Amino acid sequence: MQTKPFFSIIIPTLNEEHYLPLLLKCLQRQTFKRFEVLIIDANSQDQTVNKAASFSKKLPHLKLLTSKLKSPGHQRNHGAKIAKGNYLVFLDADVQVASNHLDQLHRIILKHPESVFLTSWTKPASKETFGQIISFASNLSIHLARLFGKSIVDGNNIIVNRHVFNSYGGFNPSLRAFEDFELAERLFENGVRLHVFRFPQVIQTYRRFHHGNKIKLIKTFFTAYRDYSKGKQITTPLYDYHHPPISFK
Repeated sequence: MQTKPFFSIIIPTLNEEHYLPLLLKCLQRQTFKRFEVLIIDANSQDQTVNKAASFSKKLPHLKLLTSKLKSPGHQRNHGAKIAKGNYLVFLDADVQVASNHLDQLHRIILKHPESVFLTSWTKPASKETFGQIISFASNLSIHLARLFGKSIVDGNNIIVNRHVFNSYGGFNPSLRAFEDFELAERLFENGVRLHVFRFPQVIQTYRRFHHGNKIKLIKTFFTAYRDYSKGKQITTPLYDYHHPPISFK
């Protein structure tokens, strides 16, 4: 008899042949085994789907789905609809996690049953100074938001109770940016508090900053966030994610 998964790991993909296999290897090594993996691909034009399929025997509870829309929010919602786990774990294809990542999350949830919506700190994949600064700023902003009565969370590291997620409608599929912020705000307005833990940490590539003009990218983000804060819906992608791979070191 198959044990019901405790976690459903949901990964939206689009041309992630370089990064996705690294994440799937991390999941293959998890010490906590009660999980399923749902990959929702938006018609990748590279080898993403084939490389994902190659893990079908290594990750026996792997499901590979197709999305007609190239929208992270829509793709995540699509995975959540068929997820069976008690908790949904949203990760992006270009992150990595330690082998005890799910084990630590499971212990936290058992110890803090009120944590139905949570996230954890991130750390950069490389020791480059800029990545360290971005990681520190990202972690700090989540805590500062809470001090000012707000709630923000990064879509590549969200853990949420499946029934809570579905009860409030999931992500806004029309948004191509800040759909994660919008979800956090909507849950906060309905009394669902975001719980932030230092561990387990998710390793981020910050790849767009490795291959683009850093100042321009930061300006693009804050300009879009200003518009979003004024009520404008961001319906076009902010960045081009089709970059050459970088090393996790």
